[in-house]
Amino acid sequence: MNYAALVDPTMGVGRGNCLIGPYRPLGMVRLGPDCELPHRSTTGYTPGAPVIGFSHTRMAGTGGVGRYGNLRLMPFTGPVRCNDVCPFFQVPFDRHSEARLTGERAEVGYYAARQPHFGVDLELTSTAHVGVHRYRFPADADAQLHFDAGATVQKLTLIPGELSLFENWEQGPESIGGFLEQIDDHTLRGRSDLRGGWGHSMPYSLYFQLEFDQPIRHTRFANRGGVVPGGVLKLVAGPGCLAVLDFGAVAELNVRVGISQVSIANAEHYLRTESDGRSFDRIRAESVEEWNRIFARCELEGGTETRRRIFYTMLYRLYCNPVDLGVDQENPFWQSGRRAFNDYCCLWDSVRNANSYFTLFDPELARDLLNNLLDIAAHTGGWLPDAYLAGHHAYMQSACAADIIFSEAARKHLTGVDYHRALQFLRRNSEVPSPDPLVVGRYLEDWEQLGYLSTNVPKGCISRHLEYAFYDWCIARLAEWLGESETAACYDRKAQRVWALWDERDRVFLARTPEGEFVRDFDPWRSSPECYNDKLCYESPAVAWTMNVFHDFPGLIARLGGAEGFRERLDWLFDSGVWFLKETMMHLPHLYTLIGRPELSAERVLAELEKNYRLEPDGLRDDEDFGCHSSWYLWNSVGLYPLIGHDLYLLTPPLFDRMRLRTGTGTLRIAVDRSRGSRHIAGIELNGRKLNRAWLRHDELTGEVELTFRLTDGETDFGRSELPFPEL
Repeated sequence: MNYAALVDPTMGVGRGNCLIGPYRPLGMVRLGPDCELPHRSTTGYTPGAPVIGFSHTRMAGTGGVGRYGNLRLMPFTGPVRCNDVCPFFQVPFDRHSEARLTGERAEVGYYAARQPHFGVDLELTSTAHVGVHRYRFPADADAQLHFDAGATVQKLTLIPGELSLFENWEQGPESIGGFLEQIDDHTLRGRSDLRGGWGHSMPYSLYFQLEFDQPIRHTRFANRGGVVPGGVLKLVAGPGCLAVLDFGAVAELNVRVGISQVSIANAEHYLRTESDGRSFDRIRAESVEEWNRIFARCELEGGTETRRRIFYTMLYRLYCNPVDLGVDQENPFWQSGRRAFNDYCCLWDSVRNANSYFTLFDPELARDLLNNLLDIAAHTGGWLPDAYLAGHHAYMQSACAADIIFSEAARKHLTGVDYHRALQFLRRNSEVPSPDPLVVGRYLEDWEQLGYLSTNVPKGCISRHLEYAFYDWCIARLAEWLGESETAACYDRKAQRVWALWDERDRVFLARTPEGEFVRDFDPWRSSPECYNDKLCYESPAVAWTMNVFHDFPGLIARLGGAEGFRERLDWLFDSGVWFLKETMMHLPHLYTLIGRPELSAERVLAELEKNYRLEPDGLRDDEDFGCHSSWYLWNSVGLYPLIGHDLYLLTPPLFDRMRLRTGTGTLRIAVDRSRGSRHIAGIELNGRKLNRAWLRHDELTGEVELTFRLTDGETDFGRSELPFPEL
């Protein structure tokens, strides 16, 4: 079956910052259109905006400042515009409207559009390391290409390279050097040195080789200093290297661009091994075949076509990040003999549900990701990353969520990972003072001396406090699993520090000064306008963060007045408009299940599935965020949702009638009986055994598993007679 035909790559390219152009699973090349000043977009693309070219690298699904957008090509006809100031070469547009594309078409492994001002039809496809272009030009015009080797994603408020007014993790990207060389009439190669973009301002380099199926008739070079005079040596060096290539009157031009983070030799190697002897159409077909092997792991029957299309589109998004560097060639840790990855952005996002998805359904990838995190720590002073971009540690939104991922994976019996070594690195996060807690480690002075994070912490003292406590509980569970009982007991005591910020009067977590006084001159029910830089709570109000005590929900339920008080707090969060599908609140719809009310969870989940996922450019309400929004749909549509840090899945009515899902140990077959309705669970059977609880443990989903849901539209007491709350 051609599952790829169900994918809609235009979904989420607006508000969700997803990619409209082609990419392979975890591929390095992310080929697609770049727009002039794309406003909020971090991918370089805004639907309907003027297009200035087609670049080969970009982040996907992220917020903040953009990153990459490198190695940009633009086909055109007519004389290039030459200026006395930078940019010295310009594609000859007279109005913004002339740069808009028509007839955009996006499919798995394929993007096409028409540039009406020049009469150029363009098509894009890719391999993991090669961008493949096919341009068709008018018969009466010379075919020309503008190649910007120093291109980066633009940002509306910053000139490229201008330092942010705030922090270097928001610095706009820029070209800082490199070279561009023509080695024959069919080939260009070079290196682009760059820095900046979201996460850090450290430099990185891209190596490239371009090959054309038509001979270059004439070449002109420039850099940031000006136009380079022609000569025998066809070379330009320095920041902002540009070339304008004239091919004369050709009807069709095919271009292949191999890229590498290591060397030009690697870029050429990828051209030879991934694209030589293959036509554009063959490479496009191979992309579809590769994606279909991933999609075929999930066979769905029933449900609406729209829901099936969204499902496979979200699976397509999930396998976009991070970048797979393989076991050799691009791998900076090649001596380990394991796969390496780049561009984790960020574990704080993916830990919500994406890492759990891989652990159950793609354990080989989950294992390789964890081993790569260990390799990164071993080569960077012992610090596990939370965000790791362009080969460097990057800005952390809290602490390092790898603490959760390793602990959860061990207790889900993911093999092939050195968990003793992982525990050493996890303990380093919690015990060794950090050189910069916004990048690695933690703010430890308050945590150890006061037993809580005070207002001395510059950002998110409440939210970080809650996460530090949960991360310490995860360390305790990993230590316990490894038989290190003293370490487990120590970290269990640390985890109970979470209640040091509990305010019994308002029944929320509040900030405290170093002297121990609660801070009450803020509204715990609302976020500040600049929530991502909030001094107290990161990206969500304190009342929402209060529901993030993942390691002690029984204690939280008791402090909120028992099951009824807990339900009332959840109802208020949803009905007041505080809740929306944000990382810090993704689990909230499922928390009703913990008090024996899975039917209320079902109502909330179904409403959000219908409201927040649509097959349109703004079909995601927020940034896709490293798989967490994709996984939220995938999990809930099959009727399971992971509780992070635990070996639990909370159940909700599936969207499809029958599913066959390949896991790492066998096959999970799910059948749904809708004879009495579809909105609530009336009962489940696991391998023929009836259960009256709306949760399963990971071990119950290993091997060959048959899971049957009986649904109803009426009232049900399912999940109430047995202990509804599992042992955490």
